Amino acid sequence: MNKFICMVVFFAASILFAEESHERIKAAQGYVKAAQNLGFHKVTIIDRSTYKTLACTYSRKIADCARTYKDVNNKSINENQELLDIHYIVSPKKNQESKKHFWFYGKQHKVIYTGNNPYFVGMKGAKEVICVCQFNSLWFIASARLVNKKGSLGKLGVSNAKFNSAESALTKIDQEIWSSLLEQEM
Repeated sequence: MNKFICMVVFFAASILFAEESHERIKAAQGYVKAAQNLGFHKVTIIDRSTYKTLACTYSRKIADCARTYKDVNNKSINENQELLDIHYIVSPKKNQESKKHFWFYGKQHKVIYTGNNPYFVGMKGAKEVICVCQFNSLWFIASARLVNKKGSLGKLGVSNAKFNSAESALTKIDQEIWSSLLEQEM
C-alpha cells in the first residue's frame, strides 16, 4: 500500500511540473511573438537552469537555438558558454577584461553598449543588432535588421527593418517587454 501512495504522489507531482513547464513555455512563446511584433526577426528565450530553449521564432529552425560550431579560424564556439560569460560583458570584475564580442545565431556581434540592467547590445556590421538580457531564470535574445542608411530595399525588394539604430531597438524591447519581465521577477 505504501508503494502505491508514493507512486500516486510522484505521478501527481510530475503532472504539476509538466503543467507549470507548459505554462512557462506558453508565456515564453507570447514574449517571442511580442518581440516579433516590435520588429525583431529572431528571438530566443532560454531557461538558465536547464539551458533548454523555451521558445524561439521558428520552432523547427535550429539556427534560432543556442548551438555549437566552428568560426572561420576553426575555433569552437559554444553559444551556451557565451550566455554564461555575459557577466564579462555587463559587469567585469576589477582585474577582468571586458568581453568585446558576443556570438549568437551563428554570428559574432561587437558589443557596443551595456546597461545598468543585465543587458547589452551588439552589432553585426551596420545591418543587424542583437539585444540580450539576462534575467534570474532566463536569457532573452532578440535580433533585428537595421534600416539601410541609403534607404534602399533589401534583396527581395522589401524592407522589414523597423529600427534606425541599435539604441532604438534596445529602447523598444526594454520598454515594451524587458521592464515588465524584470518587475515580475522581483
